[in-house]
Amino acid sequence: MAITGGVARGAVTRPAVILYSAIPGLGTTNTTRVDGRGSQRLLFHIVSSLDQAITVQAFGNFTDSVTNLALIANLEPIPIGSVTTQVLTLGISDVYWHPYLGVQIVAAVAPTAGLLTITYVEQQ
Repeated sequence: MAITGGVARGAVTRPAVILYSAIPGLGTTNTTRVDGRGSQRLLFHIVSSLDQAITVQAFGNFTDSVTNLALIANLEPIPIGSVTTQVLTLGISDVYWHPYLGVQIVAAVAPTAGLLTITYVEQQ
């Protein structure tokens, strides 16, 4: 781990939950945006116990806003199945870096039970 400007390069922050809830219905839900301006990599850890399948995809933006957010090209939407808890780690490297990042959740059928938890951790 290299030291630059007093900060250990490669240091990892404590995980933070950006979504912990049931999905309110069918359609699209976006997580809170994460400020990735000081990060080299950002990992989203997704745990779903929803009773319906969903799709998740990373998005980025140049401002801390849902206005003009863009799904990150070359990162395909990832299907997450239903009924069983599934763990998925979605990593964003400097190739796909945006100042603000988040996860978009799409439910084709409204889940009636279960929770979705999305946690992030950044590597500086």
